[in-house]
Amino acid sequence: MSSRPESNNASNGIFAANSTDRSTLSESAFHRMISMERRRSARTRKSFVLMLLEMGDHASKERRIGLRKVLSTVSLALRDTDVVGWYQEDNVVGVMFTEIALDDQNSLPATLMTRVGTTLKQHLLPLQFHKLSISFHLFAEARGEEMLTRDTSPAVYAGVAATANETSF
Repeated sequence: MSSRPESNNASNGIFAANSTDRSTLSESAFHRMISMERRRSARTRKSFVLMLLEMGDHASKERRIGLRKVLSTVSLALRDTDVVGWYQEDNVVGVMFTEIALDDQNSLPATLMTRVGTTLKQHLLPLQFHKLSISFHLFAEARGEEMLTRDTSPAVYAGVAATANETSF
């Protein structure tokens, strides 16, 4: 079963209206997908990773343009089972990596960062790339793991904490 919605109708509230990429989920649809994936994860005991990307000054036009470029670029590095959308509309891009094998939990962020980071670096301006803040959050609820946190953006992490109990890298 694919995590991507089937419809391409942007007016149905699933896809982001301000995106040229019809596979980019709106904020509400992306949060529904997180909720669905959490239930699937608990049922199947398979973990998933939420990657959040934000870019510098929240009031600048350049940041919004940069984040839209991030949205279109990050899709190039994803598998069919991964989901991309607005975690916070025009502020934070979210990517869900589903069906993650946790053979080595410590190498997972580096593996994902290499895959996504290389693509972003190739397609973004150097200044845009260096302004990116990227955090990873492992959802492994079925394992009974305690929530571990590291320094992440308070604005981003507050939304994640309200959404789920997860392990942060």
